[in-house]
Amino acid sequence: MPTYNKTQVLLIDKAFIAAYKTCTDVWVLDYSQNLPHVHIPFTTLMTILAAVACIINSIIALFLISGHLCYWVNPLEQKQIVRILLWVPFYSICAFFSIYFYEAQGYVAALAQWYEGFSITALFLLYVHYVAPRQENRANFFHRLERRWMNGKKKGDGGSLRWFRVIWIMVFQITIVRILTVVAYDFLYGFTCPLSWARQRGATIIKVFQSTSTGFAVFGVVLFETRVRSKLQEQHTLLKLVSFKGVVALEGLQDIIFPVLADTSVYLPKPPFYVSWNDFAKRISQFILVWEILIVAIVFIRSMTFEPYRQAVQRGVPLAATPESALIDSINPMDIYRGVKYMFTAFTSSTYMEGNRAIVPYDEGRGPEMDTRMESGGIKTTREARLS
Repeated sequence: MPTYNKTQVLLIDKAFIAAYKTCTDVWVLDYSQNLPHVHIPFTTLMTILAAVACIINSIIALFLISGHLCYWVNPLEQKQIVRILLWVPFYSICAFFSIYFYEAQGYVAALAQWYEGFSITALFLLYVHYVAPRQENRANFFHRLERRWMNGKKKGDGGSLRWFRVIWIMVFQITIVRILTVVAYDFLYGFTCPLSWARQRGATIIKVFQSTSTGFAVFGVVLFETRVRSKLQEQHTLLKLVSFKGVVALEGLQDIIFPVLADTSVYLPKPPFYVSWNDFAKRISQFILVWEILIVAIVFIRSMTFEPYRQAVQRGVPLAATPESALIDSINPMDIYRGVKYMFTAFTSSTYMEGNRAIVPYDEGRGPEMDTRMESGGIKTTREARLS
């Protein structure tokens, strides 16, 4: 544990007293000297390297997104893929600004976590469309889907719509929870002081609530993917899930480890003060995150490729929309809204199809048309073969 002289102790005490009185951050926690050889602060070095990773991540994601938009032949699948791909630049930019403007990290992190929830629902909807692209057959598909216990043993003689409805609720609740937590973070950071007990306690409560919601949603997606995995062998679904959620899990772990180590005085700045307390407690985890996202972006080149859709166009499958219209379709949140609405009526509708026609988030007129168009172009439609 580093020792400080009387002058340093006095300065630290004055900085904390001033922060309490003015409701501001403690400036001494951000103090550091230039690194040797490079002659810039450690914060600046992290910012530069994070910007490099952020640019690379964005280039990879935008390349994949542009490919899907240019070969827009299956909107119901590709709009969800584009939404998941948008997570890469969105999360990278948020991580970068959490380093560059650490004072606003609470607001920026809340926005990143909101889009994370949006991406989880998009991944679930993508899985649903993989196994049951035709809406009129969806109820029959899940009704016939073999049920199994967690240990893999067969459960009963048939499928269950109830199971699908429960999974739907488990996943879509995260959309509402993330909106509420963003609002809660805005109020918390807007009306409390950085050193106040209310902010620390409030942030802890919000994180617990948010983590519980995320756990339910991810568990629902994992259950769904596990049960239909045999029908999704060609879609790299496990790779999509592991790559996407793996980095989010690591982020959550880092957000716990570094602040705890800093708060328990495991790490304290010591001469020559190259790394500040804020660098260790707040910035390093975001710096690591932006490079972890680079790994995910590279994995997405394979798991979120637009190559099958490009080949479909080469075989003669007509495009469903222009790139501009495809982009508008991708960012249109109405299917998510209808999915949330269905969550509240899943067990009150007389049949699954009634709820499906009314509010399940798919455009009824386009699904079968897309499948027929892709079949006519010669693209492999193994999912349709399984359902026929």
